[in-house]
Amino acid sequence: MDFYLDLTASSSCVGLPAIAFLRVNPDAILNPGGEISGLTIQASLNHNGIDVNRSSYIRIANNRVRDTGTGIAVTNSFKAIVDGNRMNRTDAAITLQNAPGVGGIFDSSETSVTDNRITDNLNRAMRLKANGSGAKPLRKLIVTGNTITNYGLTGIYVVAGVQNSRIENNYVQGAPNSYYALWIGSINPGEDDNPIGSNPNPPLNASFDNQINLNTFIGGNTGQFDVSFNGSPNVAGPDQPSISRGWKGNNTLGSGGIDPTASNFCSQYSHAYWVYQNGLNYVPSGGIIYLAAAGIYPGTKATYHIRRPNEVTDVMTITTQTAANSVCVLNQENSPSINLQPGLYDVYIDLKDGNARYSNPSSGAPVPINNWLQSVKLDVR
Repeated sequence: MDFYLDLTASSSCVGLPAIAFLRVNPDAILNPGGEISGLTIQASLNHNGIDVNRSSYIRIANNRVRDTGTGIAVTNSFKAIVDGNRMNRTDAAITLQNAPGVGGIFDSSETSVTDNRITDNLNRAMRLKANGSGAKPLRKLIVTGNTITNYGLTGIYVVAGVQNSRIENNYVQGAPNSYYALWIGSINPGEDDNPIGSNPNPPLNASFDNQINLNTFIGGNTGQFDVSFNGSPNVAGPDQPSISRGWKGNNTLGSGGIDPTASNFCSQYSHAYWVYQNGLNYVPSGGIIYLAAAGIYPGTKATYHIRRPNEVTDVMTITTQTAANSVCVLNQENSPSINLQPGLYDVYIDLKDGNARYSNPSSGAPVPINNWLQSVKLDVR
């Protein structure tokens, strides 16, 4: 039986009898904030369990989902909550995504995925993805307190386009023949570049600047790695501030460790930044700032896009005069004069990652990181 729930009328779906699968009406943002809770859903691998599309602020909590395709799928739904659900024997348990070609306010950023328990899924336990041309990035996700055991292929798959998010205090352990407990990428092979390597310029949407802390990642126990930024096929994931190709940070790993890259290119994760002059915490209108970067591909520059908050047009664009040296460092240099009206400005940065390569993980082209929204604003006074 296919239950169809129309949340534009502020409906909730709480405590229904066991059902096969449930789809939520698109465009439920018209009256957001519905709830799907207390359901028991059992279907087949041909159907998703709970399928939510363009339904912002929806809460999906305390459901039991088993024997489905994707257990819970959330697409282009802002600030959704997926909490306390129990899923087993699904193909994929939770998929959170921004699909390409969906404009306006429909965006799954700032969604929370917390305290879910996932067992015995066949494929990917959790997929976070904004892949494909035109997909909005997934920003400021919170993925905490989830327990994933006996997964089939991968545990938490940070597929593409995931930025400025928190993945913390999760326990992920695979079945004996499983692959990576954590897989970080810039592309979803088979969707963006099929067959692999056929497109020299696939739509790489890098996942970057994510805080990945205090997790347990244990892959399969038959010689598989616990964490990979490359993998087979290569998904070209950038190093993150708190875990990288050469450093597990404060995460606990199994015996497999981190999938090594043929060459370790840069000692730091890729990032660019600015520094105010003379000990100030702002730049005077007409003054200058220092620009610098580390972990970026040798011979490349960084570009700073300065915009008014929540706007898409640059009021000032700065590309560094010098390029990164052979050890991936772009030494500090002066900016042009910042001739802007006083106020707080968003800064987006473009650069080339010094560690992630596509399609060959050791000799391919650097993965571009574009439109990196900085966590601090440029203060002009």
